[in-house]
Amino acid sequence: MILAGPALAKSWTASDAENFQTQDNSDDLGSALKYLEAEVDGMPNGHPHLVYYQLNLAVLYNKRFEMLSNVDDLESALKYLQAAVDATPPGHPDLAGRLQCLAVFYRGRFERLGNLDDLESALKYFQNAVDATPPGHPDLAGCLQGLAVSYRVCFQRLGNLDDLESALKYFQDAVDATPPGHPHLPVRLHVLAVSYRVHFQRLGNLDDLESTLKYFQDAVDATPPGHPHLPGRLHGLAISYGNHFQRLGNLGADVTDPGILWESMWSPWLYQDCIRTASGLWKDRS
Repeated sequence: MILAGPALAKSWTASDAENFQTQDNSDDLGSALKYLEAEVDGMPNGHPHLVYYQLNLAVLYNKRFEMLSNVDDLESALKYLQAAVDATPPGHPDLAGRLQCLAVFYRGRFERLGNLDDLESALKYFQNAVDATPPGHPDLAGCLQGLAVSYRVCFQRLGNLDDLESALKYFQDAVDATPPGHPHLPVRLHVLAVSYRVHFQRLGNLDDLESTLKYFQDAVDATPPGHPHLPGRLHGLAISYGNHFQRLGNLGADVTDPGILWESMWSPWLYQDCIRTASGLWKDRS
């Protein structure tokens, strides 16, 4: 986590940080920012603790932005995080994580202000984070997922099919880099399934529909009974079987599969939705 290291060595900073983190007190947060900025202003470039202070300032400004929604705080968070990234040498063990944080901040500003330059910056820094993370590293899948999400946002904004292709590629890479049993695997499988479904809806390629079914099923299988997201994943699987039936007309293995419909009874309204969907498809084909 960024909030660690020499930046919190001063007792007043640690005390103020604890106060605002536990009470969301903007006055304490303002005090922490004031003292940290004073420390940064008095440090020469190259000081061994400068980057830590810049990182903490970025986190604290982002925290205040979340509390008060003042865009100036988001600008300051980006300023200090960018400075910390620029001061981190290639090969540093924390470089990839800092690049990923910077990408998240740029995407957050894009979502707030809608400036496409910020989305391009998010793509750039997520890609740099991926490039700085070695194969097999436990953080690689998260970097790939962030890059995929940014390409998906780009596709949603501009409608460029190349962005959809890139999103699908990196969602797939993120799943492939996530080990079995990882707590984030079910949601990554679900997102991958949704991306294949969007690709199918855009191009009509039956292979994409088959992949949609496969990854929705994998997401369901990886989700424990009673999990709050299980109904939604079952719903996605059921609707995809409905799409499969609509395309191929296979009554034996698509929406009439009792294992799919009955499992959807984890949530009664989802079950009814599946029944209405299937009934409408049967009516359309009769």
